[in-house]
Amino acid sequence: PVHVEYFVDHKQYYNYIIIHILCYMISVFLVVIPYDIAYILEIRHITALFTIIMLRLKKSSAMLDSFENPKYVSTIVDDKVRIAIAEVIVLHNEAFEMINLIEDTNNVGMVGILFQNMILFGACPFLLSVHLHRPMEFNRYVLMFILINLHFWVIFTHGQLIIDYSSAIFGSCYEFQWYYLSHKSCNLIHTMMTRSVKPCEVTGGKIFILSMESYGQMVKTGLSLFTI
Repeated sequence: PVHVEYFVDHKQYYNYIIIHILCYMISVFLVVIPYDIAYILEIRHITALFTIIMLRLKKSSAMLDSFENPKYVSTIVDDKVRIAIAEVIVLHNEAFEMINLIEDTNNVGMVGILFQNMILFGACPFLLSVHLHRPMEFNRYVLMFILINLHFWVIFTHGQLIIDYSSAIFGSCYEFQWYYLSHKSCNLIHTMMTRSVKPCEVTGGKIFILSMESYGQMVKTGLSLFTI
């Protein structure tokens, strides 16, 4: 618990203060926590799709290992590989749609949460310095500082996962033995490679990218508020 000053007579407005605290705590459990959990699950679902895509590309490429010369790749095998690649492209498009859905649904909420946390992150060091001689209050603000930093880390780490996994798709396409395939099948691989050149990104209200680089900048900005 953190001490909160209401600037009113606590005895006279005790019931109102308790109601306000209860409403705030309930809103945290019913809004903020489910919001973060939904965000994490959506990111994990997308990374799972990217993992399935890479595994299927690897499996399709393994079908060509028995052919030492591209001239000897049978039409049947080429057709099977082309169908497998087409299915992978469908999954790839689904992953893109999921990322766009996260962007559209989390824009406003993500910006509000991150800016609020950044302000609190900058205020915590100041509060720690003020309560150095009050161990109980000091320990409370230390815990608050750690939890805010942990929340920052979770949000930006999952944004970084999208960048890493989407970038890995390009490497999987590059390692694919596309030179054994027909021109029609090669075009499918080239299409995926073209779409994977630029990694996918999740942003906070189109203002900043959710990545570990942005995490470092946000922490630096938050701490700079304390020095000011």
